[in-house]
Amino acid sequence: MSHFLLAGFTAILVIFVMVVWLIIQYIKLKREFMSLAEHVSNHNRDIAGLCSAAVTVDTRLAETDDLLQRLAEKVTEYERQEEAAQPYHSVIQQVRNGADVAELVKNFGLSRDEAVLLIRLHSGK
Repeated sequence: MSHFLLAGFTAILVIFVMVVWLIIQYIKLKREFMSLAEHVSNHNRDIAGLCSAAVTVDTRLAETDDLLQRLAEKVTEYERQEEAAQPYHSVIQQVRNGADVAELVKNFGLSRDEAVLLIRLHSGK
């Protein structure tokens, strides 16, 4: 009977040691879990911040793209207005290249007086 008591006491002692060991392991795992949960929470906040920044950058890029398109349209319109404001531009180029009065009258439909005036004003002679 004492062997049974000794075996039972030993079994209870082994079970008690195992329960204590399991409790210690549980506490360690719980600490690790809390630490990992905090890391995940921090990463989630970082990701949310990055997403917010990405949306802001995307909005700014869209605004910049719109601005660039409006500027390109204005430049194109300015170039058209510049060409319209200088109807004699191609005539002046021809004068600088050495065109005479007859060529200007024939090619551009100018009057003789206009051609003479343009040659006087813009020829390199």
